[in-house]
Amino acid sequence: MDRKIKIVVLLLGFALASFPSNVVFGQACSDCGTPRTYSSTGNLNVGLNASNWSGPGGFSVGQIARFSDPRNYIWTANDFNLGGIILRGGANLTLNRSNQGNNPSFTISNNCIVVGSGSTLNLIYITAMENVTICIEEGGTLIMDSRSSTRNDFFLDNVQINLQGPRAQLDFGDANIIVGSGGVNIDGYVGDGCDDPDGNVRSTNPTVSGDDVCLLFRVSALPVEYLYFDAGFRKQERLVELKWATSAEWENSHFEVERSLNNIDNWVKVGQIHGMGFSDGPVEYQFMDEKIPFTGNFVYYRLKQVDFDGTFAYSKVVSVRVPAMEVTNGVWRAFPNPTDGQNFRVSLIDSSQYEEEAITFRLVHPMVFTAPQTVASEWEMNAGIEELVRKMPKGIFVVEIQWGRKVEHIKVMKK
Repeated sequence: MDRKIKIVVLLLGFALASFPSNVVFGQACSDCGTPRTYSSTGNLNVGLNASNWSGPGGFSVGQIARFSDPRNYIWTANDFNLGGIILRGGANLTLNRSNQGNNPSFTISNNCIVVGSGSTLNLIYITAMENVTICIEEGGTLIMDSRSSTRNDFFLDNVQINLQGPRAQLDFGDANIIVGSGGVNIDGYVGDGCDDPDGNVRSTNPTVSGDDVCLLFRVSALPVEYLYFDAGFRKQERLVELKWATSAEWENSHFEVERSLNNIDNWVKVGQIHGMGFSDGPVEYQFMDEKIPFTGNFVYYRLKQVDFDGTFAYSKVVSVRVPAMEVTNGVWRAFPNPTDGQNFRVSLIDSSQYEEEAITFRLVHPMVFTAPQTVASEWEMNAGIEELVRKMPKGIFVVEIQWGRKVEHIKVMKK
C-alpha cells in the first residue's frame, strides 16, 4: 500500500539527533554502475549532446550522470529517466522542468544517487524514485522541495537512504513524500518518532526506539486504495468507459476525471464522480466519456482523488486507442429545415455510404446536449428524433449521426 508523508520538520542536518559510538561516519560513498561524466565547462544548462559527456554518443535514458566540477548545474526535462546521479568535488545540480506539467521532471530508477561532501542535489519539481540507494556524505545535501506548492510530490518506492555523518543533510521543506509498498529505509538517523503502522518508513539503526523515523514525518494513509483502474472503448456508442474500484476509503470527497489527448501533458477535467467518503470494503465506480475526438489516436485518463479538506492525489494513467471517424457530407438530409419540430425526419440520400450499421445520433445546441441514442435503422432513428427536436430551444442546432466509422453533422434551424 502506498503511504503519503507530508514533511512538517525542516531537516538541516541531523542536529536533532545524537549518534552512537558504534556508527562509523565520514565514510565515502561508492559510485555505482558505469557513470558518464558531464564535462562542459562553458554551459551550465545540462544537455544530452555527445560532446558534453564522456563515453560514446549522446546521453541516453537510463544512464547514470556524474558531475565533478565545483559549478552550479541546471538540468531541465520532462519525465526523463535517469539510472542515477553522482555529485563529486563540490558540484551542485538542480533538476527542474520548463513548464507546469503534472508528471515528473525526472524519474530515477534501479541504481544510485551519490551526493559527495560539499555537493548539493536540489530536486525542485515532481520527482519519482524506485529501487534507488541514496548515499549522502558528510557535508553533502539532498533537497526535495518544489518551486511550486502544487508540484511538490516526490514518489519513493524501495529507496534506501544512507547518511554518512551528522552533517549529511536532508532538507524536505514542504514536500509531499509518497512512499510505495517497497518502503523507504533511512540508515544513520537516530531518534524517537511516531508509529508507522505499515512499517514503510524505517531506520536500520538499532538505537531507534521502535518508532521509526516519523519524528521527521507526519504519516497518514492515502485516503483511497485502488483495486483497479481501467479504460475501454465502446465502438457502438463511440465512447470511452472508465471503471475503477477502491478497497478502502478515508475522507474521500470525490474523483475528478482528467483527460489528455495524444500525450500526457495537457490534462483537462471532463467529469466528476462523488466518492463514498468512508469505506473499508470494495466500492466500484464508472464514468462514460462521450465527447471524444473524431480524429482518433490515443486518449489518456487519470483520476484526481480529492479529500474533504481539499488535498488531492493522482491515480496511475490509463490509455485507450480511439479510431478516427470519416467525416461525410451529403449522406443524410434533415427536413423540413427550418423546422418547428413537426414531422421532422432524417433521410438517407446516399445509400452507397451506408451498409446497415447501427446508428448513433444526438442533438447538439449551445444550451442543450441530448444523450447519444443507438438504434438499428433509419426508421428507429426517426421514431425518436421528432420529439427531441420539438424540445430543442429556438436557433441553430446540429444533428450528429454516427455509423460504422463515419460521422456527419447536419445544421438545422429551429424556428
